[in-house]
Amino acid sequence: MHIVVTATAECINPGQHHPKAENKASFSAEGLFPVQNGRADFSLTLTATFQPDCSPPMTVQYTSITVTDVDHNVTKRLL
Repeated sequence: MHIVVTATAECINPGQHHPKAENKASFSAEGLFPVQNGRADFSLTLTATFQPDCSPPMTVQYTSITVTDVDHNVTKRLL
């Protein structure tokens, strides 16, 4: 099974203000996972990198997270 995860990552400052355009970007990760007995267990990691860095006290917040089963054209939106 071919799985793709996409999300928007935002670097949020301590005042909970949303970022400027340069601190907001889309990221993705994908992988092929075996199906056994009609079930596929998998794990993917998204790593957001920003220029300039999103260092403490700022935090990364993910939005618009989707998981897509490319083989079956099924998409689930998580946030």
